[in-house]
Amino acid sequence: MAITIANPPEAKPERISRLVTRIEAGDIKIPKFQRRFVWSRDQILALLDSIYRGYPIGSLLLWRTNEKLARERNIGGFHLPDTPEQYPTNYILDGQQRITTIYGVLRSTLDPETSDFNVYFDLSSKDFVYPLDKPSAIQLPMSILFETKRFRQFQTLLTTLQDGEALVEESDRVSETFREYAVPLITVTEANTAEVSRIFERINSTGTKLTVFDLMVAATWSEDFDLNDQVDQIANELEEKDFGDLERVTILRVLATCARKSAKRESIVELRELSRSDLVSEMEKTKEALRKAVDFLGTQVSVISDAFLPYERQLVLLGFIMSQRQSVTAEQLNVLNRPGFDGDSDH
Repeated sequence: MAITIANPPEAKPERISRLVTRIEAGDIKIPKFQRRFVWSRDQILALLDSIYRGYPIGSLLLWRTNEKLARERNIGGFHLPDTPEQYPTNYILDGQQRITTIYGVLRSTLDPETSDFNVYFDLSSKDFVYPLDKPSAIQLPMSILFETKRFRQFQTLLTTLQDGEALVEESDRVSETFREYAVPLITVTEANTAEVSRIFERINSTGTKLTVFDLMVAATWSEDFDLNDQVDQIANELEEKDFGDLERVTILRVLATCARKSAKRESIVELRELSRSDLVSEMEKTKEALRKAVDFLGTQVSVISDAFLPYERQLVLLGFIMSQRQSVTAEQLNVLNRPGFDGDSDH
């Protein structure tokens, strides 16, 4: 028997101009279990060029819910208003990098020397660029595209230039293209937080490559547990001991060894089966194990920084050892001090 879905998701086109308006109104947000913006400048320029040429850029997936998540992030680092209490919020499940690029570029007022969103369109070469120095008179700031007054002032200056009429015509074409370009928008309504985390993991496991850490942040996320925050707390404490450059997945491996006695990917994924209280408890064990491991490295083998640690897997194994006993025996210390010890074990 087929599963009955009361409100099946369907794709509806949404103009970019409308998307920007919804974001500014606080209608669209990013849930905390989403990873941060990671696109390069080349990826930003490629997306803008696709829109300019009318190429498809894929659909966006939103989750519409009346739940107000205690932890959510604004788009592109911009401070946006809260959604009114009586209205549902639309959280981005798929398409964060694209929607952040679109909003950031069209609404950026940051210093062009420090912001990847301050993009210009060269009306002569018809390319999207980051000016190396001061923008030329024929380079259209994308941030003014939807600001009528500033856009018209820019066009007035164009009329004073050679081929001014053609430049104004091209600027109008860019403005119209971005205003009218429509993105397929798919909205999910029948889901709770746990189901949405699974949807997010399923989507991203076959899309933009995420690490096992990214996926576990989504798979274990809830209102009262955020793996990102938990790992950040441990990382901040380790940074005080000069072990702050460890990859987040290394801390996750130590967590898996404490909870599952294995650092294999399968064991890491199995962490999603733990209850929230068990996850919190295992995180505390992990924090204590890493504290002991780092102290041991500094006092017993003179490894006072992660810069002197040949392999991060050594810390994983040492963290596991410290989670199993209060102290290290002389015999165990001899083993750890052997030149052949590399910690490259999954157990």
